[in-house]
Amino acid sequence: MYTNRRFARMSRRPSELIAGILVVATLVLLGTVLNGCSQNEPVVESADDSALEMLALRSQKIQTVSFPLDSIVSRDTLRVLTRNSAYTYFLHRGTEMGFEYELIKDFAEKLGVHVKMIVPPRWDDMIPWLLEGRGDIIAAAMTVTPERAKQVAFSEPYNSVYQVVLTRAGGPRINAPEDLIGKQVHVRAGSSYYRRLQELNKELGGGIKIVAVPEYYDTEYIIELLMDRVIDITVADVNIARLEQSHYDSIRINTRISADENLAWAVRPNADALLDAMNEYIGDLYTSTGRSAFFNILTRRYFLHVQGLDTYKRSLQEFRADGRISRYDHLFEKYATQYGFSFSLITAQAYHESRFNPRASSWVGAKGIMQIMPRTGEALGVKNLSDPEQNIEAGVRYLRELYDRFDSTLHPHDRLAFALASYNVGYGHVRDARLLANEDGLNPNVWQGNVEWMLLNLSRQKYYERTAAGYARGHEAVNYVNDIMNRARTYQALLDGRLEPTLAVDILAEGFSALAVRPI
Repeated sequence: MYTNRRFARMSRRPSELIAGILVVATLVLLGTVLNGCSQNEPVVESADDSALEMLALRSQKIQTVSFPLDSIVSRDTLRVLTRNSAYTYFLHRGTEMGFEYELIKDFAEKLGVHVKMIVPPRWDDMIPWLLEGRGDIIAAAMTVTPERAKQVAFSEPYNSVYQVVLTRAGGPRINAPEDLIGKQVHVRAGSSYYRRLQELNKELGGGIKIVAVPEYYDTEYIIELLMDRVIDITVADVNIARLEQSHYDSIRINTRISADENLAWAVRPNADALLDAMNEYIGDLYTSTGRSAFFNILTRRYFLHVQGLDTYKRSLQEFRADGRISRYDHLFEKYATQYGFSFSLITAQAYHESRFNPRASSWVGAKGIMQIMPRTGEALGVKNLSDPEQNIEAGVRYLRELYDRFDSTLHPHDRLAFALASYNVGYGHVRDARLLANEDGLNPNVWQGNVEWMLLNLSRQKYYERTAAGYARGHEAVNYVNDIMNRARTYQALLDGRLEPTLAVDILAEGFSALAVRPI
């Protein structure tokens, strides 16, 4: 298994458990009840099946048992308890991703087993589920604390973080912990941030106004509240803060308020062999000169250079001197016509995806002008994603396949919005948003203000824990749809001569005439 042992030393409603009957009803609804959903099976996103299984596991009652390492190897599966978030584990366009996921998957491969990710309903369920035998290991960026160490066996730390104060541009500047005195700081009740603020308040002699938000508010949602000007100050781990700063240009990372805190994996106290294997693996993540190349790649991918999380602003592509929008206009026209879309729509989507750059490569591995994931390209039979024509044809064909998965009785504008959102975030998450809309009394067949609203909420635990595909950055998909539709209208106005290029940014409400999708 391992031969060389090296150890790294580094100093709208509350959440509910989903009943089994609801799981069955949800699976039926997925195929039959929603009037607007297609009856076709997924073309590319086979991860939907594992997502449904994950939903079922969340409500499954498992007896308390002990699983030694040899039994894990015998069953060929390492069951991992984790959280749905951009920092740990999530589905992106049907592909499992996340820092913790990729790290634990690498560990499982070295054990010679497959990995199964299991997401308990709440953070507080993590350790009880482990002790009851519902999982073999916790990999969820868990901080090592004395209280937790009394219940579980922690691995050697694989990372360390510290807590920082977050504000937004134009908000208060917190240059030192003392600057928090007299100010409200919103953090999740029961979190390590809440406990640290209480300690800091005592150290400073009081004066910090600690406001506890509900426990089902995750860190990402609290940061969204910060950016929406609902709150002014919050606290997060520095790695989370850096990732969110790459997404929101106006986030300010202020002073640190804690010492370094270790992050580690956790197993049951009697899982000695598994703990030894974990420690050996973590030791191998470090060399005499620092972290391994693999660990550094993951860190850069998820916390340092997250260009795929919309770090740039959407600016208008000016008309070229010859009246073309891009050098690939002939290909956009060719395949838009072939697959029944408007030229302006496909051009707008290509600009949003890559700025018409055939060499573009995202942090998640999407390639080319239309940012095709390699797995999607393989399923579509594309031989060379770097070739502009192959890439554009694949992207437009894939969008058409997604469009055709939604029922033809839907309004074309809503059907197109669902297809674009699926292209961005994955069909499974759009399906989940429609199911949630139906459950909460909204219209699952209407995008604006209905499915759009539920997609926005898929980053909130009390919503995504009710779904099959789990956590998603739904606001990215909403921005994706709205940006492409607005840009398509603007392009069409330019092409029709109804707008001077310098005034194009003012066109925001031309309607959807430029977005009509033709039958093929």
